Amino acid sequence: MKVLIVCSQNHEWGIASFITEQVEALVKLGIEVDYFHIRQKGIVGYLRNYLPMRQKLKKKRYDLVHAHYGLSGLLATLQRRVPVIVTYHGSDINNRYHRFFSKIAMLLARFNIFVHANIRGNCKPSQSAIIPCGIDMGQFYPVSRGQACLQLNLSPDSQ
Repeated sequence: MKVLIVCSQNHEWGIASFITEQVEALVKLGIEVDYFHIRQKGIVGYLRNYLPMRQKLKKKRYDLVHAHYGLSGLLATLQRRVPVIVTYHGSDINNRYHRFFSKIAMLLARFNIFVHANIRGNCKPSQSAIIPCGIDMGQFYPVSRGQACLQLNLSPDSQ
């Protein structure tokens, strides 16, 4: 399977870590993944990426496009060649300006993923799922309060 990830790279730190971690997990499963980076802001900036994205989709055959956030989802769903799944992370739904474009993307996407039930809105359950962002339990795990204070060089009594 070949998946194209459509996401913003508008921040100095690059792509959000939860997106790259998800891609790494897919690659470990044997899925071939490429990125299409959006490097412009606002709806006009995103729409300027339409032709370059279509060219990328023509150069290589993808089975699926997975867009992160509503504006990326809108851009991805404007092409009808490859099915699109959009993941909504909250700021796209909770922002009044972005919500409008996110709702259009929801209607055009093959399937929608929401990281929390509170942001699903009235999207049909048959066309969506709630899938929280995962955590690497090898890296993050529960410890006692005393152990956490020791690791953070804090006094357990001061808490």
